[in-house]
Amino acid sequence: MGIHSKSVKVLRLAYRMTLMPTVRELSPPARLWLEGVTLQWTGYNNGVLEFTQERHGTAWGLGDTRGFNRARSQVLATGLVTQTRKGGRGLPALYCLTAIPIQAPVPA
Repeated sequence: MGIHSKSVKVLRLAYRMTLMPTVRELSPPARLWLEGVTLQWTGYNNGVLEFTQERHGTAWGLGDTRGFNRARSQVLATGLVTQTRKGGRGLPALYCLTAIPIQAPVPA
């Protein structure tokens, strides 16, 4: 599978998610957070998706820590994304999109 077909696969998933009623009910920051996580998926890394406030927040309009955490909590509550590893001590939290199978082993 070439780079083009992986990109199309990722964009199709992102588009399909925007059509879901659950996603439409999210607040605008939560939709941004979900989009940011979804676009971290490369087509083969589900389960080890990284989306941190420090690294990605400002670029996605989620530079405020409280706003970022509130958006993340709202998305996680929907069940569209699950956390596969809790972050801390220099390790980022990792996530999994529940619409597709886990594709990568989660590091300890």
